[in-house]
Amino acid sequence: MNYVFDIGGMSTKYEIYDKKTKVKEGNVVYKKFIDEKEIQAIINQIIVENKTDFKVGAIAISSPGIINPETGEISGLAAIENYHLVNWKKELSKWTDKVYVENDANCAALAELFSGNAQKVNNAIFLIVGTGIGGSVIINKKLFRGSHLQAGEIGCNLEFIENKEFKNSSTQCSTNALINFYEKLTKNKITGEEILEKYHEDGNAKKAVDQMVFNLSKLIMNSSFLIDPQLVLIGGGISKNNLFIALLIKQIDELYKLTELKRQFEIKSCYYYNEANLIGALSLIEEK
Repeated sequence: MNYVFDIGGMSTKYEIYDKKTKVKEGNVVYKKFIDEKEIQAIINQIIVENKTDFKVGAIAISSPGIINPETGEISGLAAIENYHLVNWKKELSKWTDKVYVENDANCAALAELFSGNAQKVNNAIFLIVGTGIGGSVIINKKLFRGSHLQAGEIGCNLEFIENKEFKNSSTQCSTNALINFYEKLTKNKITGEEILEKYHEDGNAKKAVDQMVFNLSKLIMNSSFLIDPQLVLIGGGISKNNLFIALLIKQIDELYKLTELKRQFEIKSCYYYNEANLIGALSLIEEK
């Protein structure tokens, strides 16, 4: 059986496959931000609870951070504290010698490239909008990793510096940013989905959404000038929200008008929406 995990800042989803047939799925939601020991415990516990009924064959992980798929080393930023100390290839070798790990946005890109909305394009940018911002770049139908595995780490872009603190795009363009914007306005913390539902009736919800959409639109436009993509795909749970995608397209077009240039690329949700990471991770096993 193949175990596939999608590790996020606030939850971990998993699926178990008998070849290409899904036999079980689940989602572990954290009640708070967690650290490296807690995420390792969560992954191992899922395996322990299922290995009797579903023998472990291979394991694939869609992971935040900058990933070296050969060594399993993790660096860069993640919503999980001390996540860079985790090496899934080593940690999970007690279950199988077939452990594959890849950056979450890269997994989404692979899923969309092979069987999703990016099948017919040569150059594309992927943005996974969640607790932070994940990014991936496809050039000439191939995943582009860059010289130091950092290509596509768009969430690390500098937005501004506040009190000598580096504020990156993940803090300003993500679903978590939307939640924080709304909480700052109202002293009330609700989910991103709930905020979007209030868009037309709650002035503070509209302000929070418009701010987040503006920030993300700016990020997309700036990124588009680097590789001149045919397509920008948006993933993550928020990508299912039609209002959000419509607002995003409208805002990007308004920004382009200010440059006196015309937007040349399409903007779409990932075909697999929030499942793209898992499907891409499964492809890591299927490729071997």
